[in-house]
Amino acid sequence: MNASKPHRNVIMTLVLAGLGAAYLYFVYLPSQREIRRVEKDLALRRQYIRQSLQAATALPAIEAKLQTVRQQTARWTAAAPTPEQVGTVYARINALVDQTGAATTRFQPLADLPQGTIHRFPVNLAISGSFPQACQFLYDLEQLPATLWIEDLKIEQAAGAGQEVSCELTVVIVADNSENSDQANRSG
Repeated sequence: MNASKPHRNVIMTLVLAGLGAAYLYFVYLPSQREIRRVEKDLALRRQYIRQSLQAATALPAIEAKLQTVRQQTARWTAAAPTPEQVGTVYARINALVDQTGAATTRFQPLADLPQGTIHRFPVNLAISGSFPQACQFLYDLEQLPATLWIEDLKIEQAAGAGQEVSCELTVVIVADNSENSDQANRSG
């Protein structure tokens, strides 16, 4: 009987070890894998919620900026000349030269450049007069309500003319090209 007792203990130990291994393989390890999968899924969902909350808090500021841009665009569109009105801007530029007492030596409109929602009308312009007259003309030019870009500017003392200067510049008149814009439809 003594020999069968250790044999039973060994069998019992093997059975318990087998049950432990079966529990580990069939219950514990699969549940740990499932827990890790659920934790990863939960972390992804938490990250999504944090990003959504950040976007939700940023949204009013973005909408306010968009409204400001729409208002500025509407103001510029209302004040900007159309391509048909660029001739009026040319006349204003010539009138500015006359008001300063300078003389126009060249007024050469170049090929217009449609660019999306704006239309660029470059013009080469040269005037001669005193340095204060040239400066006054540039100041007055910048005060025009139309959007103007001065791309090239060169002021030199006129050859053999004493105190006279020659002012050559390329002015680009920016006009609204609203027929090529759906901005009015977007701002509604």
